[in-house]
Amino acid sequence: MSEVDEANPRAQMGGNNPPLSEVLADTNKAMIAEIEPIAVRANALSAQVKEAGGVIKDEVQLGVVAELVTDAKALFKRFENRRIEDKEPHLAACREVDSFFGAFKERLGRIEGVFVDLSTAYQRKKAADARAAAEAEAARLRQEEERLREAADNAKRQSTTDRKHEQADEVAAQADAAEARAASTNHELAKVKTATGVTAGAKTEWTFRITDYEAIPLDKLRPYLKREQIEAALKSYVRIHKGAAALPGVHFEEDVKATFKR
Repeated sequence: MSEVDEANPRAQMGGNNPPLSEVLADTNKAMIAEIEPIAVRANALSAQVKEAGGVIKDEVQLGVVAELVTDAKALFKRFENRRIEDKEPHLAACREVDSFFGAFKERLGRIEGVFVDLSTAYQRKKAADARAAAEAEAARLRQEEERLREAADNAKRQSTTDRKHEQADEVAAQADAAEARAASTNHELAKVKTATGVTAGAKTEWTFRITDYEAIPLDKLRPYLKREQIEAALKSYVRIHKGAAALPGVHFEEDVKATFKR
């Protein structure tokens, strides 16, 4: 690509095509022109409703509103159908691009997945083995510390007592270090610097599996539930129970929403 091409993307292949928004505006101009008359009617009707205190005053006016709504709805549906129609070629191109790259990504993903799973199993075992070894070493050292303390207490010479206590202190420090290793996180225990220069780390997270759904104390989960999740549950609840719906803190009612049809 030349410097001119880089400076002016429209100079590239296909760059002489007008922007898509201009193409859409031109091919749909007749339908777009139908919006203005509806908007004019809507503005006039809004003024009349405002004069009546912001409410529909009678069924005659409701009929005018109904006609406006059905006309706007019909045109809305035509725009939606045209949107789907005009968008399809672009969606098809996107699907073709996704399909092309997807095959390669899928193959590489399978390779990665297989060997990450193998590595995960190794890292889990390494962390468990390292923790077990540190715990065993700590227990052995604590026993040795106890033996040395006992020997110090039973020694007949003060010099022997002092020496045994010094040895016990050294062993106690080693036991502290071993206990610290045993208390390390899985992330720390599973980390390996490989000979290839790649560090094999371990990302850890706390997870769960439900053993008894009915036994879960939902009250304790309340701080972690988002408002929209609670509202979604309430929608499902009232959809099933309808007029019999009753819950503390919630007012249920049968609402009304206008619909129109010719």
